[in-house]
Formats: sequence, C-alpha cells, structure tokens
Amino acid sequence: MRPFYLLDAPYSGADMLLHHCEVHSQGKVVRFRDTTDFSRDSRYQATSSISRKLNAQIGSTLDPTRLGIFVREPAARLAHAYIVLKKLGHTQKTFRQYYSEPQQLNVFNEMLQGRNLKDLSFVGVFELFNTSLLRAGKWFNVDLTVQQYYDITADADEIANLLTAEHKLAIQDLHAIDCALYAEAKVRLNRYFESTLRVKPLSVSRQKKVIIHIGPPKTGTSAIQKWLRENQTQLSDAGIFYPPHTVDANGVSSGNFLSLLSQKTRQTQYFFDVQKSQKLLSDFETMPHHTLLLSSERFYNHLLDLFLWLPQAKYVFYIRHPLDLIESSYHQEVKRHQRVAPFNLADNTRFSRLCAFLMVCSEMSIEPMLRFYDCELQRGSSLIADFTDVLGIRSITPINNQKINSRFGFGELELMRFCNQFFDPKQMKRLDSWLLRSLDFWLQRESQNQAPFSFISRAQAEASKRSMLDQLSGITQVYPELLQKGNVVKKLTLLASAEWHLPFKDQSESWEEVLIAWQKLKKEKIHIAAVIAKRSRNFAKQAILTDGACVRILPWSLADTLRLILFNGYRWCRFNSSSDNT
Repeated sequence: MRPFYLLDAPYSGADMLLHHCEVHSQGKVVRFRDTTDFSRDSRYQATSSISRKLNAQIGSTLDPTRLGIFVREPAARLAHAYIVLKKLGHTQKTFRQYYSEPQQLNVFNEMLQGRNLKDLSFVGVFELFNTSLLRAGKWFNVDLTVQQYYDITADADEIANLLTAEHKLAIQDLHAIDCALYAEAKVRLNRYFESTLRVKPLSVSRQKKVIIHIGPPKTGTSAIQKWLRENQTQLSDAGIFYPPHTVDANGVSSGNFLSLLSQKTRQTQYFFDVQKSQKLLSDFETMPHHTLLLSSERFYNHLLDLFLWLPQAKYVFYIRHPLDLIESSYHQEVKRHQRVAPFNLADNTRFSRLCAFLMVCSEMSIEPMLRFYDCELQRGSSLIADFTDVLGIRSITPINNQKINSRFGFGELELMRFCNQFFDPKQMKRLDSWLLRSLDFWLQRESQNQAPFSFISRAQAEASKRSMLDQLSGITQVYPELLQKGNVVKKLTLLASAEWHLPFKDQSESWEEVLIAWQKLKKEKIHIAAVIAKRSRNFAKQAILTDGACVRILPWSLADTLRLILFNGYRWCRFNSSSDNT
C-alpha cells in the first residue's frame, strides 16, 4: 500500500494522533517517524509523521493526495514547546523572545510550501482530537475502534499561566498567517464531520427519555447495578425500565451493555449495534415507562458511537479521587488480571479520565451529568441515594450499603499477588481459571470487614494534592461550559484538597500478613490451598534451576496433608452416598 504522510510541526500532536491510529486500528495502521523508507508489507497501511526539517528537503515531492497536516492553536503550541524546552534547559530566552524568533514564525504555513489546506487529503486539529481520529480512519480507509481517549489538558495549567493576554495578542499579530490557517482547519474539519461523519441519530419521543450510566470503572458501578437489578419491579412501577442482566457469585456484573453492544465473533471486540439499539428503543416506545435506564462500565469504551447515535440521552459519569481510583485500579489488576508487580505511583497525579471524557463531550456537544463517588460530595447518605437522585425518585427500598467488588485486605491482596506469579495469563488452563476464580471469591469474602489501608504515603499524597489543584486551574479554562452546573468546580477543588488519612502499608514487609491469610485459607479451603502449595513449590524449584534465585514458598505441613486426605475422603463418601441414593 502507498504510504500516507502527516506534516508534524513541533508540539502540534501529529505523532500522538498517529499513535492512536495505530493502537485503535488493531495493527492495520503502522506508524513511522520522519521517514519515506517503508517495508513492502501490504498487510498494513504505513504512515509517517514528517518533521519540519525533513519537509524542507522532500516536501515539494510529496503527493498532496497522500499528504495531511495536523494543526494546533498557535499560542498553545508555542507555549507548550517553550515550557518543554525550558524544563530541559535547552533555552535561556524569555517566552516573548522565543515566539518572536524568525524561525518560529508561521511554522504551519512554512510546512505547506505554497499549498492550500484544500489541496491536502487530510486536515486534523489537536483541540478536536477525537473528531480528527474519526477523520483519519476515513483517510486511511481503516475502521478505528476508539476505546481510549486522549487527555489534551496535560500542561494546560502551565500553558494558561504563561499565556497572558499580552502574549496572546502579540502571537496573533506575529503568527497571523498560522492563526488564520488554524481557524480555517477547524472550519474544514467541522464541515467534514457534519457532512460525512455525522449520522442520523436514534431517538425516542419527547415524552420519554434515555439515561445511560457509563461508570466509569471503579466508581461503584457494580453496587449500583446490584441495587437496580434487585429493585427492577419497583423501578418499573416508578416508570423506569431497566433491562435485566446477570451477576456472578460475588454480585459483580457488567451491567446491561448487551442491550446496545454486540460481538461479531467471541474473539473480536464489542461494537455499537445500531439495529439492536433501534429495536430496544422501538420496544421502549410501546412500553408504559417514561425512562429507559442502562448501566455498564463497558459503555465508557464506546463514547464516540454512543454520542453520535444517541445524542439525546443523558449520560451519567461519576468522579472519584484520582489517588483512590489509582489504588482501586491496582487492586483490580491484582485480583482479576494476574498482576505481580508492586504498586507504583506516577509523579504527576491528574484527573485524566475526567479530562478525556470531557474532551469527547465537548467535541460531540454532549452535556453530561457529573456526579461524585466520594460520599462527602454526594446528594444523600450513600452512592445509591445519590443515584436515585439522578433518576428523580426517592429510595424505593431501604438502601443496602454493602460494597460490591470491594478491595481485598492487605494480607489477602498480597497473597493473591504472590499466587499470580504461578499463572501465565496467555496460557491459562481450565484448572487455572477455576483456581483463580475460587481464590478470588474466598479472598473477597474474607476481606469484607478488613480495615482500610493505602500504598500511598502522606508525602506522596501531599505532592499529588498540589499537582491536582494546579491541574484544576487549567481544566476550568478548557471546559468551562461543562463544569458550570452543580458546583462541580467547587466540589473538584474540595476533592483534590481532601486530606489523605488511610494508614500506609509497605508491600516489602507484607510476608507476615500473607502467612496469616494463608493459614486461614488452609483452614477453610484446604483443597484450594493444596493446589496453590504445589504450584508454589514447583515455581520455587524452577526459579532455582533457571536463575539460581531463592524465592519464598508457602508452607505446607504433614498436618495439612492429613487434613487434605480427610477432606478428599469426606468428598468421596458424599459422592458414593449420593450415587447409592440415585
């Protein structure tokens, strides 16, 4: 396949766009940097960003029908570039001196080399990142299944602080040609979106409404869904239709995502099913209910399709403290995704998921219902009470505040992390799946009344607080219209300013508590413990033979063997007894 080229002015974000194209195409698009030398493999579509330097050498030879440009608001691009250079110690100039240099003036226009935007086959805009992704999919003739959203507000607070009104006016004057090109690019991209990407939305009559709770993950979604499922009849009596769905033994579910999403095969990703969604809405029109309620974390991975096809729906998004969210996600990775590595906190804690969500909402003209997971900022006495406020109803039944899919205790989590090293997620056998599932269920039950703890120290929490408060000043300037209702900015500030009070636990000193949980497991589930103990010994032997490393082994005694024999004998007797009765 003939390659595509994307003009990449410094800090325009072009390379990030191509990165997302590569990720969301499942290998159909392969990104290169600053090159025209590609392999001849025709199984993928090759594309390369073209830097200012290379463009000066070969730009005039590039075919306009295979050439695109990705632009960014000139003042923001210059400010971002200057901030990075300053941090790296690569410039001693003032910001005014930097953006006034002849080599910095009107870079986008220079890279076009006399062409007009209408001559190019692709025009994207950093501030319309998701729209540009959809446009790029058409450019490459590849279906981009966008399930991760880019947060463009990184460094927004520093950029906002640097860009005074005086600097903005000066840049508009000095970089007038680039400013005009940027404005034209936005118009062209929006015009393309309306004419080509915009679909005829699915809708319901004015008397009815659709509420879609999208989570996101780790914001109490399972608890809300459990309550909704247990109160379907009462909800129906109140005029709310909540389609049924299943739950597992721990009360955890994925909600009713299958009401809107489908799979072509069991190995492929889910997609927004237009026909299924249309049938659901048609059936809902014939019902006496006034509200269709859907809830699933999986909807978060399909925001673009949901917003395009169901723009009239009300979308409920819960905000959780970033540190709490990071720790909760780590627990989930250990519990369900075989993570072995210890917890690690990045230096710059941000409201990244919220910012990415707001960006999609802003581009698609969606006004979300922003709510808070943290109880101090909820309306009512609990998460369920807050959600019933979203629905506009009072609590139908006494609210059960039982936590679903809650965190493990410290010893239980570390025992699970220790056991994860015995399993290869890519070669999971039926026995492995049963063992991990059984261990997960037992550890979940055992952790119900465990004291809360944290892997984040007070010092780390204080540094994160400063980072989050700095970020909020940038967010409010980028998305003011989406944050003005419900005192969201004030609540976000309170959330970021909250003291971190959970007792700190050091994972390097967890073995004693691992053994306590291990002894309980052997006492209550000897058959599960026996398999794990065997895996532990085999893993230790393999580590010694392969690396000469000495690793810990979960203890197993003669008394444990005797208890296992008695347990197996008891099961054998029960089996024979039931067979005889049959």
